[in-house]
Amino acid sequence: MSSERRSEMNRRKNVAQRRTTNGRACVHCHYRKVRCDVVDKGSPCSNCRVHGQPNCQVYQRSKTRSARARGAHVVAIAPKDPEAEAAAAAACTSAQDEEHEPGNLADLVYRQDLRDAELGQLGRMCFIGSDVSNFGYLVRQVAQPQRRDAFHFGSRQFARRHTAHELQRVPPEALTRCAAPLERRLLRAYFDRVNPGWPIVDEEHFMAQYRGGDARNPLMLPLLNAMLLVGVHVLRARGEEEGGGGGGGELAQLQKTFFRRAKTLIDCRFEQDRTMYVQVALLMTWYSDGHEEIVANAWHWIGFAIRIAIGHGMHRDVTHSKMLPVHRRLWTRLWWILFQFDTAVSAAYGRPQILNLDESDVPELEPAHFQGVPNAQVDFAMQHAKLCAIFASAMRSRWALRSSTHDRVAASRRADDALAAFLLQLPPALKPSAAAAAAAARPSWTATLHLTYNNFVLLLHRPPPVAGTDAVSAACADPALCAGATASMAAILEALCCDDGGAGGDDALWLYGVHAAFTALIYVSNELAAPSPMVAARARSLFDTLMDALRRLARYWQFAESLLRLFRQKEASLLLKDGVAAAATTAAGEPRLSAAERFSLRPAPLAPVPWEDATGGCGHAAPQRLEDDYLASRSAGEATQQQQHDGELHVDELMVEGYPDSFALELFLAGMDGSTQDCV
Repeated sequence: MSSERRSEMNRRKNVAQRRTTNGRACVHCHYRKVRCDVVDKGSPCSNCRVHGQPNCQVYQRSKTRSARARGAHVVAIAPKDPEAEAAAAAACTSAQDEEHEPGNLADLVYRQDLRDAELGQLGRMCFIGSDVSNFGYLVRQVAQPQRRDAFHFGSRQFARRHTAHELQRVPPEALTRCAAPLERRLLRAYFDRVNPGWPIVDEEHFMAQYRGGDARNPLMLPLLNAMLLVGVHVLRARGEEEGGGGGGGELAQLQKTFFRRAKTLIDCRFEQDRTMYVQVALLMTWYSDGHEEIVANAWHWIGFAIRIAIGHGMHRDVTHSKMLPVHRRLWTRLWWILFQFDTAVSAAYGRPQILNLDESDVPELEPAHFQGVPNAQVDFAMQHAKLCAIFASAMRSRWALRSSTHDRVAASRRADDALAAFLLQLPPALKPSAAAAAAAARPSWTATLHLTYNNFVLLLHRPPPVAGTDAVSAACADPALCAGATASMAAILEALCCDDGGAGGDDALWLYGVHAAFTALIYVSNELAAPSPMVAARARSLFDTLMDALRRLARYWQFAESLLRLFRQKEASLLLKDGVAAAATTAAGEPRLSAAERFSLRPAPLAPVPWEDATGGCGHAAPQRLEDDYLASRSAGEATQQQQHDGELHVDELMVEGYPDSFALELFLAGMDGSTQDCV
């Protein structure tokens, strides 16, 4: 081997060793676990320059900065009063200062200073469980008397390697961010349209992290990507198909990218803040990544969030804990949002609820809990939580498997009383009279509240799917309530989903809005087969309205797209039936009329009829002849396919056979004005 080649190999080996052993990176790149060139190129490094990160400083190891940082504290958010500022100043030391501490059960049980430490931004917290747990039993024995009512205690922060999962396998793409203008645009869409009604994120706290400046309180990438995902959903609902602000590409593809990044970071447990995982899981319910609805999508993510929240002790009152005020407010809001989502998705799929309010002592929502959320829809959030509590109680009793028929019917009656009282106590801005106007305006939270309310009413009082099979549903069925609820839901969805240049209010609808449309469409589809022509005609109008709303929702909700395919077959069945009726009328000698003409409420009284010559100007025999011809054609059709109506929603043939609506209306209205009387 030549001396030049040997010298070159030694030089490369020394460079590789120097790069490996140097290990110097800026603070931001160190926490993101990406390669940094701050030593070679100086501050700011290439990554901080691209992403606009301020304060690019070389990361100092724990041993180097321990003496300097021993007295440092983390302030989660700038308090608005001196007392809160003093409490926040007592926050726990930075988690990075203790990243080499193992943390164990003995420290928590026998170290009072650790248990009684302030639970700051990066402090690790332990929920000791109820009195039945051995862990809680030990802590109660050594806890101070004033802490006997507390369930959340401070604990050591583990090094990331002890909590993460295969960080080395995280692709660099999962740690990248989109262009800053597009990122700000998507965040603003989320905070303006979704977070006011579903305050999953404390906006003031998050924006303090987003603007940077405190390396010990970094922005959490999984939460950022989940929020951007919902922001894309909002823009898609507005009809903005192209990502602006330098981002480029289609919004649908961009939404997939944000979902993939957030899910990758969650799977590897990239962050140690367990509250953040609850937030991310709730935000992931705005996205469908396939047709799987048990181990993916909303049902899966809500269950994922609930499991973490309960393990974290979010179902217990944190009044006596030493959490920062911003975290106490956030926990209360998150718990009630979890409960609402769990109630809604359990009702949608007919599955048992996970959360039970009897096993929780979290206080009810109050206006003070919404501090830090600008433009929060306080009344909506509080009243929607109460509404879900009423229906959750009704579901546990009305559809209980081991309850008697009498008890289940009584549960439905109690739910009616509670819903009536709920309606009476609503604030004026949320009254039913304001729902339609609110649906047409923005924001549309009043309309969303009444959409949920009417959906619950319809679920409680719709008839059994098959006559004579469900005594409870038969006893609770109320056609008048169902008709009113369906009409209200159709009006609300029509206003929310109006296609006026993307300015509709459906961008704030959660997935349950699609399930509400599903409930209304099922009921209206059954009403299309009603023996009363007036009821059938009204149902047809509502069906068309709901289908128009469903077509718009199908643009950005995959479940709505599946429903649209289902009910398009229903629509085709209706058109086919209209064609059969028109053919029967043409065969009888009648001129072929359009659907609009056949549904006219009153035909022209002087219009010539083809049977006048045969009857001498008196129409006695003509209606009977037309009816006979129609019945003959129906008998011929029944020879090829027997049709029946049992209240179920059939995909192949959803319309019961009967008189054509136009024919029945003609006879009904003719009887009203005396046109079928004998000629004088």
